[in-house]
Amino acid sequence: MTDENAFDHDLSSVMSNLGDSISLEPPSDPDLINTACESCLARVRNYRRRHPADDTPEVLSAFVSHLPLHGKKVMLKLVHENATDTQLHQIALHLTTAILVPMKAGGGRTPNASVSPFENAVEERDSWAGIMISSPTRSDQKRLKETCLVRDNHRCVLTGLWDIASVVEIPQLNKKAPTSPTQLVHIIPFSLGSYSGDTNRERDIAQKWATLYAIFPGLYRLAQLEPDAINTPKNAMTMISALHEHFGKLEFSLESTEIENTYHIELYPNFQSSGLLVHLPPPDQKGRRLVHFETSSGIELPHPAILQTHAVLAKILHASRKGEHIEKAIRDQDQLRCMAADGSTDPLQIYIAYQLSVR
Repeated sequence: MTDENAFDHDLSSVMSNLGDSISLEPPSDPDLINTACESCLARVRNYRRRHPADDTPEVLSAFVSHLPLHGKKVMLKLVHENATDTQLHQIALHLTTAILVPMKAGGGRTPNASVSPFENAVEERDSWAGIMISSPTRSDQKRLKETCLVRDNHRCVLTGLWDIASVVEIPQLNKKAPTSPTQLVHIIPFSLGSYSGDTNRERDIAQKWATLYAIFPGLYRLAQLEPDAINTPKNAMTMISALHEHFGKLEFSLESTEIENTYHIELYPNFQSSGLLVHLPPPDQKGRRLVHFETSSGIELPHPAILQTHAVLAKILHASRKGEHIEKAIRDQDQLRCMAADGSTDPLQIYIAYQLSVR
């Protein structure tokens, strides 16, 4: 039996056993999905690269390998129904432009998502666009930061350093405690909720959320996170400024543990600020740096499903090395922005889209 035939056989078994619905409960037979994943990865390895820089196999393999089980099932179905090399390339490109680029870029506008390979993609996109009524604004973030500061006890949630502005303004805080400037940190970037009445932008944002929801259903079903509600405490934390950029670039993430609201700080190679390590919690006996979220304010804590999405995408970006490609495309061509002073299409967006499409 060839790899492709083996994959078809294994996937058919998965679908007949588990049905077509995407449940948030663990599948009754996860080994069946794992077997199908192995066949799927074998099919992806046989992909014929368009050119040496084509990283379609790496992107697809990273998604299949690192998504939670319900996400794996979605990917298996997607690859099964779009198994030619051209279709596999289109899947990888869409996952890159719809999810990886907006997450890695953090803020600012990014190229539109490529055509979605998902079934009923247009209907799903338009359905989510229908609930997008009012784009969040930057002014909302000032109130959100104040809310998160109260919830986080005016401290960075990772280092415990006090927010310097709060220490100055609030008399009862310890004036001798170590302080640092802090920033409001979104887990899912603010840019994924910003469309400001631009119909084309709104449609693109809706498509990106439709894809996110497809492979991370917990974002909506558990966390109930929507584009218009991107500025919500469950999607935000207080961090010192030095950590904000690293988190936004997915150079570290918060992995869930067996204890509720307790997370392991997962550091990746690009986390270069070794001087910050002294401020992070020390490793425990298992080598994990743990942080526990709690509050007496009644304000909602960062939601586990949102943090899991960020953590999984960090794994995917590093496993596929796509994060390096995205960052280079943005960093090396930043000067192109000045070429669009007349209000025409931003050359940077064209450049990034080109760089991603040729890989």
